[in-house]
Amino acid sequence: MKKTLLDLAAKMDEIAASASEIGNEAKKTFVNTFIGEIVYDNPVDTSKSLSNWQVSDAGVGNEIDALYPGELGSTQRSSANEAISRAQRVTKAVKPGTTLTIFNATKYIRRLNEGYSAQAPAGFIEAAEIRAMKAAGMKK
Repeated sequence: MKKTLLDLAAKMDEIAASASEIGNEAKKTFVNTFIGEIVYDNPVDTSKSLSNWQVSDAGVGNEIDALYPGELGSTQRSSANEAISRAQRVTKAVKPGTTLTIFNATKYIRRLNEGYSAQAPAGFIEAAEIRAMKAAGMKK
């Protein structure tokens, strides 16, 4: 059968759609892995900063209260599980071409990442990012 330019165009559209979906799946894997890592790497006292690891398709949002307020890390697991579930709900619905933003709106998250808390080394955010990139098949 003779191939035409229309056949080539159709094949290119098919490849482009496939690449878009592959990229979307990598994005989802990165976001879910990052959130799953960071909520357990994040130093915890009241659960406020770990609860503020959020994912949005509408840009950066506002600081929220602790999902499960506590003291001395007593609610880490509950808050972490809820933060992970919230991220998964966003990524489950995301379409190719949609930008997702991962953010933490607490005013002191940078200070925590600089090593302020003895619970986590400086650079814990970057370390989680590297692990998530590997899981998603990305290179830094």
